[in-house]
Amino acid sequence: MLKQEEKQELIDIFVNKIDDDFKTAATEDGGTVYHCLLQDKTFDVTLYDDELKNIVDLVFHIMDELENICNSGMHKENFKALKEACKNGPFSQATLWHVQTIQKMATPKLQSLLDELYEVCRVDGAWKEIIANPVFMDAIFVIYERVVDCFDDDSVYLHCIYFMIRAAMYINSVDSK
Repeated sequence: MLKQEEKQELIDIFVNKIDDDFKTAATEDGGTVYHCLLQDKTFDVTLYDDELKNIVDLVFHIMDELENICNSGMHKENFKALKEACKNGPFSQATLWHVQTIQKMATPKLQSLLDELYEVCRVDGAWKEIIANPVFMDAIFVIYERVVDCFDDDSVYLHCIYFMIRAAMYINSVDSK
């Protein structure tokens, strides 16, 4: 895990990178519009005040908790077994069994971080449960599958952070062309 000073420096770097890569306009009410790409999805999201910085900070905390989960025994083989059990369960659609896999391995701390992220992203109620949670849990699944057992690989770790930031931004966005 990163030291606090290193983490703060990386948070600032990622905030600036997101601004440089995706910032398109300012809104009249003080927001910033970002036009982002996440895999094959293009979307627009408006963030206010320190929301982007809070999202990036929470993503680092989520990655820390994922590393703790890995260090507590959810290594590649155990993750693969859990994934297969969920895949062969009642949900055949990938997103649903991805969500089920992450829910089964989630700690109370991870759930608390996710709740805080959803609050920062201004989602709750049905939108949170039906749209935001499955989308972000699917992103966590993809990230965990990639980073499990190699949290010390800086390139993979930082790539996963960048992906997760954009996945978090997608939670309360509008698809665009």
